[in-house]
Amino acid sequence: MAVKPAPMRERPILSAIRRCLTTAIRRAATPASPGGVSAPRKRWKVSTPWWLRSGEPDGCSEPLEIGLEPYHRDMAAADADVAIHVRNTGHLSDRDIAGATGAAPSTAREWLNAHMAPSGAHAERLAELSSIVERLARVVCPTYIPAWLNQPMDLLDDEKPIERIAAGDHRAVERLISGLEDPGAA
Repeated sequence: MAVKPAPMRERPILSAIRRCLTTAIRRAATPASPGGVSAPRKRWKVSTPWWLRSGEPDGCSEPLEIGLEPYHRDMAAADADVAIHVRNTGHLSDRDIAGATGAAPSTAREWLNAHMAPSGAHAERLAELSSIVERLARVVCPTYIPAWLNQPMDLLDDEKPIERIAAGDHRAVERLISGLEDPGAA
């Protein structure tokens, strides 16, 4: 007669971690109260990681529903981080980012909240805007960057730098910045 091995017992600390994470995940998956913050819009089922499974049928190995973005997290997070970096470094609003990338302000808000990631031409414009904001932050006060990007410039034929970026002519704006960095280089 075969002897069944005794079920493995978790260490107390792993059990506590499993309970805490399970509770946090379940709270994130439930809708909020009328006065609270709403739950994430999209939900995917994710199984409990192997190091948190107890081996006992206590429901822990069942898939839990948590709020995850419906895109590949690694690449999308990097693209969304660029938008957040632009906002934090250049003190740009969602409207400024939307104006420079050609996206709608609601789309830029989704990027900034990491609910969506920019793609295609929007991602290219965002990368260009990021390099421009980083260069500007070295030569002007970062709080002045939104005003600088939104004012018409004589050297850009009375166009705003943010409009030139949206049109794909970021090089003209970068030449203007190089004149600020080193007046002899322009």
